[in-house]
Amino acid sequence: MAHFCYWRLATDGALLLTSLGGNLSSTHRSILQVPMHPFLLLTCFNLFSTSVHPWLTTITFWWERMLNLLGPLFIAMEGISSVIVVQKCGQEGKKLVDEWEVYQFPLLFAAALGYVVSGWWIVVVRYPRILAGRKVTEVHDM
Repeated sequence: MAHFCYWRLATDGALLLTSLGGNLSSTHRSILQVPMHPFLLLTCFNLFSTSVHPWLTTITFWWERMLNLLGPLFIAMEGISSVIVVQKCGQEGKKLVDEWEVYQFPLLFAAALGYVVSGWWIVVVRYPRILAGRKVTEVHDM
């Protein structure tokens, strides 16, 4: 009897070889899992190793140019959306405190904790030279 097999993505992100009757044994899966990523990479590299159609290079060029030109707009839109989310969270927190005053202290504590953690992140993690007393002369990107 012939078994028809196919690949499927498991819930943990692993590729599993599945037959129509169910999963293959764990021995088969463990043997096949090891070479699967290199096999897929080599297949993709071989498929796309030939020259591409000129339209694809033209579309890619214009897509890159559009993303470069519209980058500041995307940054502004991200900032505006962040402000809207923060305002909405503040409004909901205010409603919650107005209804039940029991939540006033935990929300105040959570807001203060947010300020302290963000300050700690900026000073200690992002720019540790500030603590050492040295000048910050170069941009430090993570």
